[in-house]
Amino acid sequence: MKRFLVVGFFYATVLLGCKNNAVVDTFKPIANQEWRYIDTVSVDVPVEDTSRFYNVYLNVRHTGAYAYRNLYVRLHLYSPTGETGTQTVSFNLADPAGKWLGKGLGDLHESKILWREAAKFTSVGKYRVVIEQFMREDPLPGISDVGLLVEYAEAIE
Repeated sequence: MKRFLVVGFFYATVLLGCKNNAVVDTFKPIANQEWRYIDTVSVDVPVEDTSRFYNVYLNVRHTGAYAYRNLYVRLHLYSPTGETGTQTVSFNLADPAGKWLGKGLGDLHESKILWREAAKFTSVGKYRVVIEQFMREDPLPGISDVGLLVEYAEAIE
């Protein structure tokens, strides 16, 4: 019961502390906390306003069993017009001393890591982002959930 209250308080705090400018904010569970190459994560992003700027973050939850300081992922972006793009990115989950970045509760750590700042989407419609792990280990233990946060950004002057 005590664990349930602590976890409930944590999520309530996170929910109350968030801004409400998210277009998408999702986490998708990774089976058995072992992310395999073939287990891609797909997130749909509806874009209704091409005049706005967007910040795009990778959402990652991992346990203390995760053995690395960073996480290499390959991100595939599919536009509603059929255009595609792929980018391989390394995201830091810990500082050089090994201290986990982001927020943590017990053995679970959560990071929202900026991928694209003040990005523009050029077409109205549904974009799809497919995330695949690109580390040298398969399966990759310690990854609990992966997702995406897309939020409205301030206009660039």
